[in-house]
Amino acid sequence: MLIRELFSEYMDSIPNPVGKGEVLRIFFGNNGKRMFVVTRFASLQRFENLYEFERGVARCMALDGVRVCCVYTPDMLDAKYIPEAVLRLKQDVPVINGHLSGAFYYIDNETVNIELKRGGAALLTKSGFEDALSRLLADEFSVKLAVRLIEKNTAEDDYEERLRAAYESCLPGDLPEAVPAYTRPENVEPVDFKDLPVYAEGAEAVKGKRIQANSVKKIGVI
Repeated sequence: MLIRELFSEYMDSIPNPVGKGEVLRIFFGNNGKRMFVVTRFASLQRFENLYEFERGVARCMALDGVRVCCVYTPDMLDAKYIPEAVLRLKQDVPVINGHLSGAFYYIDNETVNIELKRGGAALLTKSGFEDALSRLLADEFSVKLAVRLIEKNTAEDDYEERLRAAYESCLPGDLPEAVPAYTRPENVEPVDFKDLPVYAEGAEAVKGKRIQANSVKKIGVI
């Protein structure tokens, strides 16, 4: 039976792609207040359509929550669907919010690679995000894929790195040795300028008046 046939009496409007799903089984949890609808689809579903249907049924049936558990064939898996699966996980792992904004997804060698633009790989790993996404894809597509988080530098990170490199390139390579500080000699001999050759007999003054030897006093220790 199709979803639109089974739930038409509870909802006036069911998103068309969701309504075409074939209901395989229904079970309840949380003391009968939460319903799970396992449904096979011939096309990949958008999270917003599933969420609209789930909220509508939960409200009409007075349930705490409804979850459509999608079933696809393995060949339907596409990297473009991964963001939809991530939106589903956000309902159960709130820490995901923000860290996966602008992320780039691709599948290679049986691994879902997620390039993060805002960092946060360590926090996502701690929250169990990789295992949760791998289990969800296994439940929906019957495939076993690993999940790998890759942190990419932002434009701001690249700018700061270039700025740091430019600054370091301007620094001198080998700095000259420091000039030792002036040390006052321990013993300084007094100087008698009368004994200097400039005051010898016959010396001529180059400029100014000739200094009389007797007018020069001895200079003691500095």
